[in-house]
Amino acid sequence: MLFSRRWQRLAGLTDEQMRQGGGPAVALVSQAVLTVITAIVLGVIVSWSGASNLVAGGVVGGILGLGIVVTESLKLVFFERRSFELFLINNGLSVIALLVMGAIIGAAA
Repeated sequence: MLFSRRWQRLAGLTDEQMRQGGGPAVALVSQAVLTVITAIVLGVIVSWSGASNLVAGGVVGGILGLGIVVTESLKLVFFERRSFELFLINNGLSVIALLVMGAIIGAAA
């Protein structure tokens, strides 16, 4: 994975901690399930917005990513003194995923 070692270091997790609780398999399965839920919710929002093409769906996903995910997560950088680099790794992926999912959903509408 592209940023896995960097993310692990910034999150302060050891290799042992990463293996606990089922290790990467549990994390990846959990992520897949949660991504499906996100796609379903995003599909509802794209439908409500009336977005009916690739660009409009991508805009809806991008707005949600930047307007909700980024702003809510940025609070943790300030209040919990979290690393801005960790914030970028965690939330960059989320914003890109929402944008792409929104585009796909919009194109399918």
